[in-house]
Amino acid sequence: MRRLLPVLLLSAFTVPALAAEPARGPLVSLTTSAQRLVANDVAQATLYVETSGSDAGKVAAHLDQVTDAALKTAKRHDKVKVESGNRNSWPLYDKNNKQTGWRGRAELRLESRDVAALSKLISALSPELQFAGLSFSVSPQARDSAENALIPEALTAFKARAEIAARALGYRNYRVVEVSLNSGGGFRPVAYRAKAMSAAVMADAAGPEMASGESELTVSAQGQIELLP
Repeated sequence: MRRLLPVLLLSAFTVPALAAEPARGPLVSLTTSAQRLVANDVAQATLYVETSGSDAGKVAAHLDQVTDAALKTAKRHDKVKVESGNRNSWPLYDKNNKQTGWRGRAELRLESRDVAALSKLISALSPELQFAGLSFSVSPQARDSAENALIPEALTAFKARAEIAARALGYRNYRVVEVSLNSGGGFRPVAYRAKAMSAAVMADAAGPEMASGESELTVSAQGQIELLP
Protein backbone atom coordinates (compact mmCIF):
# COMPACT_ATOMS: atom_id res chain seq x y z
CA MET A 1 0.00 0.00 0.00
CA ARG A 2 1.06 3.56 -0.53
CA ARG A 3 -0.34 7.00 0.22
CA LEU A 4 0.54 10.16 -1.66
CA LEU A 5 -0.40 13.64 -0.49
CA PRO A 6 -3.39 14.96 -2.45
CA VAL A 7 -2.41 16.85 -5.59
CA LEU A 8 -4.86 19.10 -7.43
CA LEU A 9 -4.90 21.17 -10.64
CA LEU A 10 -1.97 19.57 -12.45
CA SER A 11 -0.87 21.75 -15.36
CA ALA A 12 1.89 22.07 -17.93
CA PHE A 13 4.21 24.45 -16.10
CA THR A 14 7.84 24.17 -17.10
CA VAL A 15 10.63 24.29 -14.53
CA PRO A 16 13.66 26.22 -15.80
CA ALA A 17 17.08 24.89 -14.84
CA LEU A 18 18.41 26.08 -11.51
CA ALA A 19 20.61 29.13 -11.99
CA ALA A 20 22.66 31.12 -9.54
CA GLU A 21 20.93 34.44 -10.07
CA PRO A 22 19.19 36.93 -7.76
CA ALA A 23 15.50 36.34 -7.13
CA ARG A 24 13.26 38.55 -9.24
CA GLY A 25 9.88 37.44 -7.97
CA PRO A 26 8.29 36.36 -4.69
CA LEU A 27 9.73 33.27 -2.99
CA VAL A 28 7.47 30.47 -1.76
CA SER A 29 8.53 27.60 0.51
CA LEU A 30 6.87 24.24 -0.07
CA THR A 31 6.84 20.81 1.55
CA THR A 32 5.41 17.62 0.10
CA SER A 33 5.79 13.94 0.89
CA ALA A 34 5.03 10.46 -0.37
CA GLN A 35 4.43 7.43 1.85
CA ARG A 36 4.38 3.69 1.36
CA LEU A 37 3.76 0.73 3.67
CA VAL A 38 6.62 -1.76 3.44
CA ALA A 39 6.71 -5.22 4.99
CA ASN A 40 9.13 -5.50 7.91
CA ASP A 41 11.72 -8.11 6.97
CA VAL A 42 14.18 -7.94 9.88
CA ALA A 43 13.57 -9.03 13.48
CA GLN A 44 15.71 -7.85 16.40
CA ALA A 45 15.66 -9.36 19.89
CA THR A 46 17.53 -8.40 23.04
CA LEU A 47 18.39 -11.00 25.69
CA TYR A 48 20.12 -10.37 28.98
CA VAL A 49 21.64 -11.96 32.06
CA GLU A 50 21.66 -10.38 35.52
CA THR A 51 23.46 -11.55 38.61
CA SER A 52 24.47 -10.19 42.00
CA GLY A 53 27.03 -10.98 44.68
CA SER A 54 29.28 -9.52 47.33
CA ASP A 55 32.34 -9.51 45.05
CA ALA A 56 32.37 -7.30 41.95
CA GLY A 57 34.95 -9.51 40.27
CA LYS A 58 32.84 -12.64 40.65
CA VAL A 59 29.79 -10.80 39.31
CA ALA A 60 31.76 -9.74 36.23
CA ALA A 61 33.17 -13.25 35.80
CA HIS A 62 29.67 -14.76 35.82
CA LEU A 63 28.50 -12.30 33.18
CA ASP A 64 31.53 -13.19 31.06
CA GLN A 65 30.87 -16.90 31.44
CA VAL A 66 27.22 -16.69 30.37
CA THR A 67 27.75 -14.29 27.46
CA ASP A 68 30.83 -16.13 26.15
CA ALA A 69 28.91 -19.41 26.16
CA ALA A 70 25.97 -17.73 24.41
CA LEU A 71 28.23 -16.29 21.70
CA LYS A 72 29.74 -19.73 21.08
CA THR A 73 26.26 -21.21 20.74
CA ALA A 74 25.25 -18.42 18.39
CA LYS A 75 28.11 -19.20 16.00
CA ARG A 76 26.30 -22.41 15.08
CA HIS A 77 23.29 -20.38 13.89
CA ASP A 78 24.57 -18.69 10.76
CA LYS A 79 21.23 -17.08 9.86
CA VAL A 80 21.29 -14.94 13.00
CA LYS A 81 23.62 -12.03 13.61
CA VAL A 82 24.65 -11.76 17.26
CA GLU A 83 26.61 -9.05 19.03
CA SER A 84 27.27 -7.90 22.58
CA GLY A 85 24.97 -5.17 23.84
CA ASN A 86 24.97 -2.91 26.87
CA ARG A 87 26.84 -4.02 29.96
CA ASN A 88 26.93 -2.34 33.34
CA SER A 89 27.16 -2.95 37.07
CA TRP A 90 26.06 -1.03 40.14
CA PRO A 91 26.43 -1.26 43.93
CA LEU A 92 23.71 -2.63 46.19
CA TYR A 93 22.84 -1.02 49.54
CA ASP A 94 20.79 -2.06 52.55
CA LYS A 95 18.23 0.08 54.34
CA ASN A 96 21.03 1.75 56.32
CA ASN A 97 22.72 2.84 53.11
CA LYS A 98 25.56 0.39 53.64
CA GLN A 99 26.91 -1.31 50.55
CA THR A 100 26.15 -5.01 50.59
CA GLY A 101 27.28 -6.14 47.17
CA TRP A 102 27.12 -5.66 43.43
CA ARG A 103 24.69 -6.39 40.64
CA GLY A 104 25.58 -6.65 36.98
CA ARG A 105 23.75 -6.96 33.69
CA ALA A 106 24.96 -7.89 30.21
CA GLU A 107 22.95 -7.94 26.99
CA LEU A 108 23.13 -9.77 23.69
CA ARG A 109 21.49 -8.42 20.54
CA LEU A 110 20.15 -10.83 17.95
CA GLU A 111 19.08 -9.92 14.42
CA SER A 112 17.77 -12.03 11.58
CA ARG A 113 15.55 -11.97 8.51
CA ASP A 114 14.47 -15.51 9.44
CA VAL A 115 12.11 -15.42 12.44
CA ALA A 116 12.15 -19.21 12.75
CA ALA A 117 15.95 -19.24 12.98
CA LEU A 118 15.83 -16.40 15.51
CA SER A 119 13.35 -18.21 17.75
CA LYS A 120 15.41 -21.40 17.53
CA LEU A 121 18.51 -19.59 18.77
CA ILE A 122 16.56 -17.86 21.54
CA SER A 123 15.35 -21.26 22.71
CA ALA A 124 18.92 -22.61 22.65
CA LEU A 125 20.07 -19.76 24.89
CA SER A 126 17.42 -20.49 27.54
CA PRO A 127 17.30 -20.59 30.54
CA GLU A 128 20.53 -18.67 31.12
CA LEU A 129 19.24 -15.59 29.32
CA GLN A 130 16.06 -13.58 29.81
CA PHE A 131 14.05 -11.74 27.17
CA ALA A 132 14.29 -7.93 27.15
CA GLY A 133 12.57 -6.86 23.95
CA LEU A 134 11.63 -7.59 20.35
CA SER A 135 11.21 -5.30 17.37
CA PHE A 136 10.75 -5.51 13.62
CA SER A 137 12.13 -3.16 11.00
CA VAL A 138 12.77 -2.75 7.29
CA SER A 139 16.12 -3.97 5.99
CA PRO A 140 18.46 -1.46 4.30
CA GLN A 141 17.93 -3.20 0.95
CA ALA A 142 14.13 -3.01 1.16
CA ARG A 143 14.32 0.57 2.45
CA ASP A 144 16.51 1.69 -0.46
CA SER A 145 14.18 0.06 -2.98
CA ALA A 146 11.08 1.69 -1.47
CA GLU A 147 12.71 5.11 -1.13
CA ASN A 148 13.93 5.01 -4.73
CA ALA A 149 10.32 4.48 -5.79
CA LEU A 150 9.06 7.26 -3.50
CA ILE A 151 11.52 9.94 -4.66
CA PRO A 152 9.78 10.56 -8.04
CA GLU A 153 6.41 10.64 -6.27
CA ALA A 154 7.58 13.22 -3.74
CA LEU A 155 9.12 15.40 -6.47
CA THR A 156 6.04 15.10 -8.66
CA ALA A 157 3.94 16.26 -5.72
CA PHE A 158 6.38 19.13 -5.15
CA LYS A 159 6.05 20.22 -8.78
CA ALA A 160 2.26 20.01 -8.65
CA ARG A 161 2.11 22.07 -5.46
CA ALA A 162 4.45 24.65 -6.98
CA GLU A 163 2.11 24.98 -9.96
CA ILE A 164 -0.88 25.40 -7.63
CA ALA A 165 0.90 28.08 -5.60
CA ALA A 166 1.97 30.00 -8.70
CA ARG A 167 -1.51 29.95 -10.22
CA ALA A 168 -3.21 30.90 -6.94
CA LEU A 169 -0.96 33.95 -6.63
CA GLY A 170 -1.54 35.05 -10.21
CA TYR A 171 1.77 33.95 -11.76
CA ARG A 172 2.19 31.86 -14.89
CA ASN A 173 5.52 30.23 -14.17
CA TYR A 174 8.08 29.50 -11.48
CA ARG A 175 11.71 28.56 -10.98
CA VAL A 176 12.99 26.02 -8.47
CA VAL A 177 15.49 27.78 -6.22
CA GLU A 178 16.33 24.76 -4.08
CA VAL A 179 14.89 21.41 -3.08
CA SER A 180 16.04 18.74 -0.62
CA LEU A 181 14.87 15.19 0.06
CA ASN A 182 14.50 13.51 3.45
CA SER A 183 13.35 10.05 4.46
CA GLY A 184 12.05 8.47 7.65
CA GLY A 185 10.10 5.63 9.23
CA GLY A 186 10.70 1.90 9.10
CA PHE A 187 10.75 0.77 12.75
CA ARG A 188 8.00 -0.98 14.72
CA PRO A 189 8.66 -2.09 18.31
CA VAL A 190 6.69 -5.02 19.73
CA ALA A 191 5.87 -4.61 23.42
CA TYR A 192 5.20 -7.38 25.95
CA ARG A 193 3.40 -6.78 29.23
CA ALA A 194 5.43 -9.26 31.25
CA LYS A 195 8.12 -7.62 33.37
CA ALA A 196 10.35 -10.65 32.94
CA MET A 197 10.06 -13.34 30.29
CA SER A 198 12.36 -16.31 29.91
CA ALA A 199 14.05 -16.86 26.59
CA ALA A 200 12.16 -20.15 26.23
CA VAL A 201 8.78 -18.43 26.55
CA MET A 202 9.98 -15.75 24.17
CA ALA A 203 10.98 -18.40 21.64
CA ASP A 204 7.43 -19.75 21.66
CA ALA A 205 6.02 -16.23 21.23
CA ALA A 206 8.40 -15.43 18.38
CA GLY A 207 7.58 -18.47 16.29
CA PRO A 208 7.45 -18.45 12.49
CA GLU A 209 3.78 -17.48 12.58
CA MET A 210 4.43 -14.18 14.36
CA ALA A 211 3.27 -11.31 12.15
CA SER A 212 6.10 -8.86 11.57
CA GLY A 213 3.69 -6.22 10.28
CA GLU A 214 4.48 -3.24 8.10
CA SER A 215 6.28 0.07 8.53
CA GLU A 216 5.42 3.31 6.80
CA LEU A 217 8.35 4.82 4.93
CA THR A 218 8.22 8.47 3.97
CA VAL A 219 10.19 10.59 1.53
CA SER A 220 9.61 14.33 1.86
CA ALA A 221 10.61 17.11 -0.51
CA GLN A 222 11.26 20.54 0.95
CA GLY A 223 12.27 23.50 -1.09
CA GLN A 224 11.72 27.01 -2.35
CA ILE A 225 10.45 28.34 -5.64
CA GLU A 226 10.57 31.79 -7.22
CA LEU A 227 7.35 32.95 -8.87
CA LEU A 228 7.77 34.32 -12.40
CA PRO A 229 5.43 36.31 -14.68
